[in-house]
Amino acid sequence: MEPKHQKLVDLLCNKRKCKRSSARVYASNLHRLHREFGTGKWDQGLNWLKPKVLLPKILKMQNSNTRRNMLSSVLVAMHVKKLEPIKPYTDAIGKLNVEQKAQRATGELTAKQAEKFIAWKDVLKLRRLLTRTVRLARYYARSKVSRSEFQVMQQNLVLWLYTEIPPVRNDWSELQWVSQKEWDQMGAAQKQSTNNLVMARPGWRVYWANYKTRDKHGVIMQKIPTKLATVLRRHVKFLKEHYPEQRSLLLSTVGTPMSRNGLTKFMQKLFFKHFRKKISTSALRSIFVSHRFSKSELEEQAQVAHAMHHTPAVQREFYAKNVPTEENE
Repeated sequence: MEPKHQKLVDLLCNKRKCKRSSARVYASNLHRLHREFGTGKWDQGLNWLKPKVLLPKILKMQNSNTRRNMLSSVLVAMHVKKLEPIKPYTDAIGKLNVEQKAQRATGELTAKQAEKFIAWKDVLKLRRLLTRTVRLARYYARSKVSRSEFQVMQQNLVLWLYTEIPPVRNDWSELQWVSQKEWDQMGAAQKQSTNNLVMARPGWRVYWANYKTRDKHGVIMQKIPTKLATVLRRHVKFLKEHYPEQRSLLLSTVGTPMSRNGLTKFMQKLFFKHFRKKISTSALRSIFVSHRFSKSELEEQAQVAHAMHHTPAVQREFYAKNVPTEENE
């Protein structure tokens, strides 16, 4: 990112009090708008965000999610810069929110979503293929592997990370592995702000402290299933031997920590190679949930909870019970 855009990221972080990753997304969207629709040089004051000229062009963007992301970024920037008039943008995003809510209620895939959708069983088939490739080639037993071979090893690892447990966002890219001793010696501030894979007996576990909804859910501890722990144990051992200076679980092609954006491109490249579809973590999360749960049943649960004047969470915890079936009576 250029220095002029880095200044905008700093400003948004300080004034908006948002995560730096979010500020980078806002700044990137604004940069794109200026590149495609702006006139003249970049204005750090963002005075070119005039709705009379810019808004019609944003609304002509084909993808509704792209339109919403652009409008959100413009609103954030205008609030920070105290620019007017802002009402045309708030009205536009309000109307778009209503349209998207109606579309989501149908449960149908949009044309764009259909382009990025495959069956969950096909994702698992790909994982088995890569696992077999890595095993037969004995990559982990080699003293040296090429960049392309290491990429295959990471592709296999990533698919295990995103299929053996419920898939998170791009948070695996910002995770470091530590021993139990290192975790015990780690300061409270670091524990509360970083993602860590703790390698300990009797079981490995992940502490998620740097993710999108952290302010709402706090630090989440997640136990690693046995099969995934086996895959991780072998991969971390390889990293210790071949990349001793790194503690990140996922690495770029040059051996540096993989960024969130890098993980998106990594996954898109992987799925495009095998399915000719650019599937990222967002699409994979949708595929997983659609496979595990019926949308109609989830909606019925929410409707029943509303009618009973409580939340679905309360309904599950206090009212839903395991009852004997007729066969067991």
